[in-house]
Amino acid sequence: MPSKKQLFYSLLCFCALVLFGFYIALHGVRPNRSLSANGVEPTSSITASKPTGPLTYVRKFLNVVSDIAQVTDTRPDKCASCFKNDFNFIINQDACASYDLVELLVLIVTAPKDGAGRQAIRETWGTLCTKERHIACVFVLGAVDDSQVMTKVKSESSKHSDIVQLDFRESYGNLTYKTMSGFRWSRDYCSKARFIMKVDGDMYLNLELLPVLLLAVPSGKFLGGDCWGEQTPHRSKSSKWYVSFQSYPHKNFPPICSGTAYVISSDFLHGLMDVSRNLPYFHLEDVFIGMAAKSLGIRPVSLKGFSNLRAPFKPCSYRNEVMTSHYIDPVVLRRFWKISRQCPLKNHSPRQLFVPKYI
Repeated sequence: MPSKKQLFYSLLCFCALVLFGFYIALHGVRPNRSLSANGVEPTSSITASKPTGPLTYVRKFLNVVSDIAQVTDTRPDKCASCFKNDFNFIINQDACASYDLVELLVLIVTAPKDGAGRQAIRETWGTLCTKERHIACVFVLGAVDDSQVMTKVKSESSKHSDIVQLDFRESYGNLTYKTMSGFRWSRDYCSKARFIMKVDGDMYLNLELLPVLLLAVPSGKFLGGDCWGEQTPHRSKSSKWYVSFQSYPHKNFPPICSGTAYVISSDFLHGLMDVSRNLPYFHLEDVFIGMAAKSLGIRPVSLKGFSNLRAPFKPCSYRNEVMTSHYIDPVVLRRFWKISRQCPLKNHSPRQLFVPKYI
């Protein structure tokens, strides 16, 4: 028979659990741009009308309490060499071999089937990926079961020599593997790169301004982009970016940069490859990089002109102010690029472009 003291502490723990669950139900499911692989929740999921009556919150609350109660073995913050970054190359184009100097290597993350998107990039901002500008660009892909798609990718690679493909399954849940595989390729096959950028395939990227901005970046370990501080995980199972208490038991994520586009220094790359070996896999890539940055003691830097949303289109702004813009499909990219070329490029100094905000 439990004593009165034991009953009291049991009741106290239950009340604390209930209050915590209710708090998460109310506050842990709001739109949170830090949780997607692209670093941003789509506009439709933010603006769409959703039921918000008492029963909705009760259901969310009960789901959260159920999740907490079922947690028996949570993901540890660190481990001993548990992160395996050793996928095999299906296609490995040595895109940096002919370069004497690489100031910026751009790793463009796309799906195998998105050949149209890759071609649109090659015909727009990708035209600036040249030895004369000391900018190299590589597309990073996973594998799919569709043999026709894989054959098309092989043919595309033979024609353009700018594809790196590995044998992990192409999926949203494997984005961390995809990004880290790209960084491993950078370390092993383009070690001369001074800066490395990861960018999604539906982005506009200003490769006229970015190299100038990077001239002002301090030496040492650097991580910059559209960055923000600690935010709460999505605890609602209906969210695309759902994070269970088992996979992440903490209240907040560390400061991160949007996975849509961020740039790191070669020093950060080497530190990342070192500490990531002892970080358990986490499916949200931007958060995983944030965890590594925290382990390295590095504060992300929010940079002027970087956005994980689509920047309002003004031709001269896209030529002289915007660094990145998201949700740009191939048709829109070609149109924005063509129109923005009609504006004269201003003479910017590195200090004018590098306006850091340390997170």
